[in-house]
Amino acid sequence: MATQPAPVRRDLQRGDPVDLYLRISRDAGHDELGVKRQERECRELVQRKGWRVAVVHTDDDRSAFSGKLREGYERMLERLRLGQVRGIVTWHPDRLHRSPKELERFIDVVEACGAGVVTVQGGEYDLGTASGRMSARIVGAVARHESEHKSERIRAKMRELKTDGKLTGGGRRPYGYEDDRLTVREHEAVIIRELTRRALSGESLLSLVRDLNARKVPAGTGGPWGLASISRLLRSLRIAGLRELEGTPQPAPWPAIIALDQHKQLQAVLSRHRKSGTRSQRSYLLTGGLVVCGTCGKAMIGRPINGVPTYGCDKARGGCGKVWVRAERVDDIVRDAVVLAIDSAGLAKRLQRSGGKSSEQALDAISRQEAKLREIEQDYAAGELERTEYRRLRDAARTRLEQLTSTFKPAPSIEFGTDNPLALAWPELPLGRRRAVIDLVLDEVRILPVGHRAGEHFEAKDRFDRERVQLHWRV
Repeated sequence: MATQPAPVRRDLQRGDPVDLYLRISRDAGHDELGVKRQERECRELVQRKGWRVAVVHTDDDRSAFSGKLREGYERMLERLRLGQVRGIVTWHPDRLHRSPKELERFIDVVEACGAGVVTVQGGEYDLGTASGRMSARIVGAVARHESEHKSERIRAKMRELKTDGKLTGGGRRPYGYEDDRLTVREHEAVIIRELTRRALSGESLLSLVRDLNARKVPAGTGGPWGLASISRLLRSLRIAGLRELEGTPQPAPWPAIIALDQHKQLQAVLSRHRKSGTRSQRSYLLTGGLVVCGTCGKAMIGRPINGVPTYGCDKARGGCGKVWVRAERVDDIVRDAVVLAIDSAGLAKRLQRSGGKSSEQALDAISRQEAKLREIEQDYAAGELERTEYRRLRDAARTRLEQLTSTFKPAPSIEFGTDNPLALAWPELPLGRRRAVIDLVLDEVRILPVGHRAGEHFEAKDRFDRERVQLHWRV
């Protein structure tokens, strides 16, 4: 059987097109000085040899050791495969790759197309011969060793700094702290405590983001807040005076902005939000499961009927379709009842007594389950569990943890009452905060159908039977 001959390799000749490949692993100032210096020296080499530069490929601030995709490198390989270029010029062999796997891939491409590879620092990179490939592999192995050794030194230094309570440096100033990362910046700490309180009261992150931006409260970058930035802030160990050492939260040298129990509750609440997805901004006060049909028990939807906002039991959502009511009438009843209950202070006290105990028990259960999951991971890492058994135990532990966090309700924290009347604050509260207050005190608002009492078969347009609205309180 005839075999296809391998591409004949030829040395680069004067006038041949070559591509330049430039890379620097770290560019702290983002000024590209490193790659510009590489490009200048590569162009000088090309000019001396009489070749011509076709395309310059650049990966600035991108490590070859990290394994992340390098767009410039991939474009260079594609041009080699297509035969669009005769050779590659780079500053040093380690600019191309620091991974043996990546080097072998590069060798295959170069052998297939018969291209030349030349470096400023290392001369010609002849991959067309066995000895040339061996030299390339030795250089690659040395470069890999240097990267791994450097990484080990950096990790060891970071562990030492953390253990001694010293700053590790780098990155942006954490929100809530001064540039020394140890001193609390009080006006930002006030915002963190407010966000914590409101998130634990049931307010959505989207509502918090919109409120902060409407008030023109700047984020840590000086710009507007986003869902990612506010979620990252509330999830952080730092604001609770903690840091991660050896995979577990430990006390840190900086002061806490929020209490430890608030931090634990936040993690449970935010974990539940992450699994359920980001809720969109509501235009109705009681939708989302709070208002339910008195006939079939299904959650009612909000929908305008002839331009009038209405709560209804929708057949398309699995409901009976028999109960519909004007949203404004229900909202007014709920508002009056909730305001009266909270401003009288009695309900708030009962909620905090009952909710605080149940919340503490739920957090204990979550903590125990998290510890169990860590123990399973440690046993597997120590070789005490087979892969199949490890996966079974891990999946079961994760499922149980998700169940605990999905049903967790934080201890009620009601900021309104006799000293701060909800009746006065209500008109100025955004919809998200109104809903959060209602969620704290009500489990359900059930709407009975028209004619729920004997002898009634209709409801006049100019009157409303308030007994159709049944409020189910949390205590």
